[in-house]
Amino acid sequence: MHPTGGSLRVFRQFTWLEVGSDKVALSRPTHQRVTLTVGRLNSKSNIIRRKYHGNHKYSEEDRKNASTYLVDGFADTPEAATKVGKLVRDGIKTTTSSLLWGLEHHAEPLPKVGDISVVVDGNRNPLCIIEMMEVEIRPFNTVDKQFAFEYGEGERTLAYWLSDNWDFHSRWCREIGREPSETMPLVFQRFRLLYPQTTNA
Repeated sequence: MHPTGGSLRVFRQFTWLEVGSDKVALSRPTHQRVTLTVGRLNSKSNIIRRKYHGNHKYSEEDRKNASTYLVDGFADTPEAATKVGKLVRDGIKTTTSSLLWGLEHHAEPLPKVGDISVVVDGNRNPLCIIEMMEVEIRPFNTVDKQFAFEYGEGERTLAYWLSDNWDFHSRWCREIGREPSETMPLVFQRFRLLYPQTTNA
């Protein structure tokens, strides 16, 4: 999930936390604050061994490990990251999308079903934990009303989704030298809230 609704971005520097048999990839400034949150998901959190890997680049090989967690944030400003992250935490936002061209340009692995992420706010404080449930590559103009509603932002209408995401993905296209279009390929993603549990989730 990328800033403002989009692609997966993983911070450049990591601390790897091994929680029991699970490995948790955390950005260096975040790892101390997020340990408790991850611990609520894993009963073995009292056994933590910490190891820092400077400038580690998250790879496809890392992603093959089903126990690897990602630290992620939504939106392209700290204020928006907090606002959108709280929508996820409250179970209101359960869909997002990424520009496929953008992921390819930055050589980022595609999100996949089963990915588990710790969502952080604009100050990189942990807000919640989510699991990726659906991933599908389709043209921009194939989005439907249900997906737009589950996007959870603004008016939660199809018109709002089209306007908001056209602006965002168009900016991303220009940054990487691509021409935005109604058929530009997006990675549509649906996720569920694992922690905390809410009446909306």
